[in-house]
Amino acid sequence: MEVELSNAVLELEVPEVVCETKSETSLSEEEVLAPSGDYLIVSECFDSIQGEGASVGIPMLFLRMTGCNLTCFGWGIGGCDTTEVWKTGKRRSFEEILAYWEENAWLDELVGNGRKRICFTGGEPFLQQQRLIDFLRYLRTKLAANQKGARIEVEWETNCTIVPTSFKEISNADSNLGIFQFYNCCPKLKSAGNTKETINPEAMAIFANLSWLQHAHGMHSTFKFVIQNAKEDMEELLDLQRAFNINPAGIYLMPQGASVEELAESYPVVAELCKKHHFKFSPRLHVNIWNQATGV
Repeated sequence: MEVELSNAVLELEVPEVVCETKSETSLSEEEVLAPSGDYLIVSECFDSIQGEGASVGIPMLFLRMTGCNLTCFGWGIGGCDTTEVWKTGKRRSFEEILAYWEENAWLDELVGNGRKRICFTGGEPFLQQQRLIDFLRYLRTKLAANQKGARIEVEWETNCTIVPTSFKEISNADSNLGIFQFYNCCPKLKSAGNTKETINPEAMAIFANLSWLQHAHGMHSTFKFVIQNAKEDMEELLDLQRAFNINPAGIYLMPQGASVEELAESYPVVAELCKKHHFKFSPRLHVNIWNQATGV
């Protein structure tokens, strides 16, 4: 059964979401955004490597969450390049997700030396933040029960519009969890074409503070900015960096482009901006390898 959810862009204080959910049972929008429950609304799960930001090239197990609170119509002809994926999803219990991971021999790869990182992506995974926290606790308990006691690593990809609580509720200091969290932050600049405000000062301040922490603290953040209009984007980016005191060592500039051909044009422009402003360059490695394919 397919359920239409409100096609609305989130005003930061109102949790509406762009999404149309497919499920074996009817789901209300309240269920999708419910703060608790032993299930997630998932669009896809796949084993790949991180293609963007500070973790580029690292093998990860991606869990793409359904729904987003922004609509980036300004990026290229079609806007956000994963919209058609995260607009649909299915309700999956924690047990179903882990069973699927075990069936694909992914569960054992999350612990031990050379362990893979879990990446919550979207859409906007923080729309399901509390249930994802509950899922991590469930995962950790299952791993501990099977004598898999090593810590696990989690990467959150976020547009920074939702205030995080995960950094408080889960920390490396909690020996019962042993979860390292990395926040791959991608605030949306005006060139992304959203019709509503995309900067949440409270959330940005928290993520910016985490950019100064070292990995030893059990959590860390970096910022990735998509560059489409060099002059305007850089002016806005630098204003944000100053306003929130983002660690410049953790700022990455990433060219806009959803195809190999588009990136071939934008890479040199952004590389020059990185040289000029002393920021790091982020490729879109998955596009370079697989072009416009999803789920890889």
